[in-house]
Amino acid sequence: CLELHPNNLQALMALAVSLTNTGMRQEACEALLSWIRHNPKYKHLLKSRTHLQASPGSRRPSYPSTTS
Repeated sequence: CLELHPNNLQALMALAVSLTNTGMRQEACEALLSWIRHNPKYKHLLKSRTHLQASPGSRRPSYPSTTS
């Protein structure tokens, strides 16, 4: 579907979700960025996309547990 219509927003989002569900995080991020790039409503977000990119090996911050 994406080979024939690379701007298909529904297919791009479905791909991003599927890749996320299978643990393919980098590929999921690339699919989501493609969805954003082709979506007129959200493509303005890419002008300052540096906040969307993490450095290799970076991890989410861990917070202390609030349960005792």
